[in-house]
Amino acid sequence: MKISSVRKFLVILIVPAVFGCQNTTRTSSPVPPELKMVSVPSVISDPSQINKYVAEHFWDGVDFTDSLLLLNKPGFNRHYNLYLDHIMQCPYEVAEKSVKNFILSVLNGNEDVRDYITTLTEKVLYDPNSQHRNEDIYLWVLEIIINEKKFDPLTQEKYKSHYEMSMKNRPGETATDFAYITADGKEGKLKSIKGEYTLLFFYDPDCHSCEYALDYIQESSVIKSFTPKITKLAVYTGENAERWINTSGKFSKEWIVAFNNDFSIERDKLYDRRATPYIYLLDKEKRVILKDITPAYLEQYLSNITRPQ
Repeated sequence: MKISSVRKFLVILIVPAVFGCQNTTRTSSPVPPELKMVSVPSVISDPSQINKYVAEHFWDGVDFTDSLLLLNKPGFNRHYNLYLDHIMQCPYEVAEKSVKNFILSVLNGNEDVRDYITTLTEKVLYDPNSQHRNEDIYLWVLEIIINEKKFDPLTQEKYKSHYEMSMKNRPGETATDFAYITADGKEGKLKSIKGEYTLLFFYDPDCHSCEYALDYIQESSVIKSFTPKITKLAVYTGENAERWINTSGKFSKEWIVAFNNDFSIERDKLYDRRATPYIYLLDKEKRVILKDITPAYLEQYLSNITRPQ
C-alpha cells in the first residue's frame, strides 16, 4: 500500500512537471506585413507626375494573396483611407485606372482578404454615413465586381443592385420626372419648374442632417446671391403626410416644399434615396449638373460661376 501511494505521488509530481516544460516552449506569433507609403523617385518633381506615380504604385509590395494582411485591420483601414484621400485629388483618368487595377489585384488574391476589402469598399464608398462616400469611385469598383464570378449569387445580386441605383440620374443626364403636391395644395411636376437652375433637395422631416444642410443653404451669402436664378425644391418621399405638413414651416418662403403624393419615387426607385439629405443641382433643361452634394460643395461650385447681375 505504501509503495503504491509513493508511485501515485510521483506520478502526480511528474505530470505537471512534463506539462510545465511543454508550456515554456515559445512559438513566434505571425506578423502582418508592413504597409509602406510610396517612395517617389527624386527625378520626378512635377506635382501632377508625383500624383500619378503615387496612384500607380500605392499598392506596390502588397501581396493580396497573403491572409496575414487581416491581422492588422485598423492599420489596413488607415492605409486604405489614405489611398482614397489621394485618389480623390487625382485627375479622373489616373484615378479610374488606379482603382480598377487595385480591385483586380484584390479579386485575384486570398478569398478572406478579397471579401474583407470589397466589404470595406462598400462601407466606405457607398454607406450614406461615410465621409468618403463617392459614387464615381464606387462605380469603377462595381464595373469590375458585377462581372466577377467569385462571389455567391446573393452578393453578386447586391452589387448589381448598387450599380443600377448608382447609374440613375448621373451628371449630364436629364433628371427623372416626378409629380408632387405642395404644402398649399398645388400640384406640379419637376419638369415644369422654371428657372435657370433647380436645387433638388430630398429630405426627411425628422432628419437632423437635413436641418443642418437647410440652415447652411439658407444662410450662405453665395447661395443667396443666386436666388433669382435658382428654384429651390424640397421633396419628402415618405408616407407621413401629416408630419410633412407640420414641419414644412422650417423652410423659408423661396422654397417649394413638396410631397411625392403618388409615392412613385420610392415605389419605382426613381432616385437613390439611401442618404438624407440627398441634393442635386439641375440646369434649365433639368439635366443633372451635380449629384449627391453637400451644401458646402454647392456653395463652392456656385462661387466659381459668374455672379448674377
